Amino acid sequence: MSVKHSEGGKAHGERCPRASELSGIRFSPLTLSVPFCIVTYEHAFMRHGGCMTRNPSDVCEVYYVDEEHVEKARKALSPQREIVALAETFRNLGDPTRVKILQALTVEELCVCDLAKLLGVSESATSHQLRVLRSHRIVRFRKEGKMAYYSLDDEHIDTLMREALRHVRE
Repeated sequence: MSVKHSEGGKAHGERCPRASELSGIRFSPLTLSVPFCIVTYEHAFMRHGGCMTRNPSDVCEVYYVDEEHVEKARKALSPQREIVALAETFRNLGDPTRVKILQALTVEELCVCDLAKLLGVSESATSHQLRVLRSHRIVRFRKEGKMAYYSLDDEHIDTLMREALRHVRE
């Protein structure tokens, strides 16, 4: 994480600049005696009189670690390979075209031609998206003569899609 320092110029109560507003500015070390801002992502910290303050609405106002809670959460974490696979699954679900494909497949299995027509894209583009989903076991296909029909890989994907949609709608 990169921390950027902006020298002076900000009186108490003025807005700290966003990181994008600081591009091109040369930053000095943290040896400033006047108020300054430190911007990390979207969190702004203001230095006044030797102490750092931050927006208390989105962070703890004091630093205290409850080791018992941390250990309980640590034990609940999945093994790293499962975390990586889960993150990869969500990454693959993060594309609007793939979401449309999966929503359509929650209704019934469809062939590539049907999905291409539904999406308004070429069969080649549709096939590419389906290959990505198939390679991550999100969809499966079956051949019937010269036709390739796709469906959700299992009921977990159907449940995941329905729950995610319910979350979005609430």
